[in-house]
Order: sequence, then C-alpha cells, then structure tokens
Amino acid sequence: MPARPVGGAGRRGELGARLSAGARLGRRDGILQPVGEEARAKPKYVGGRTAAHIKRGILKISLWGVSHPTFGLPKRRHRLAAAQDASAEKALA
Repeated sequence: MPARPVGGAGRRGELGARLSAGARLGRRDGILQPVGEEARAKPKYVGGRTAAHIKRGILKISLWGVSHPTFGLPKRRHRLAAAQDASAEKALA
C-alpha cells in the first residue's frame, strides 16, 4: 500500500500542509474568517493582533461559562428541606 503524504501537502501547498498538520497560532496571532448564513466562508478575514484579541475574548468567555455551569438557570423559590425530613424519618424508623 503506497504511503499518503501527511497533511495533504500535494493538494494545498506548504501552508495548507502546516495548518492541517497541527500548526498553532501564538498568543499574538490569530485568523478569523466570518461565515455566512449558508455556512460558507466569506472572502474577507481578520488577522494579526485584532484577531488575537477577539480570540482571547472568546476563550475567556468560554472558560467562564464552563466554570459557571448554572448561570442563567432559574433558582428554586421554595426549600426542599421538608421533603428531605420526611424521608429521613422513614429511614430512622
């Protein structure tokens, strides 16, 4: 069986091969490309420090959301302690 090139270097060129092989952008670099309603990429993009600031904000918000999983859920208006006491009495009897 013939070996396939890793990252598709033959089709996309050197940059495409590096990006598909797992190259990462640093803290000061970023690339954002907007997507239209039909889930197709638009021809314009934002790059450089501006994109890095936007990327940092998105990551910060997502981290906050993961660390606060119940944010926005309604709180209980009544305590459930009375129901727990009844079950505790049955367990003790």
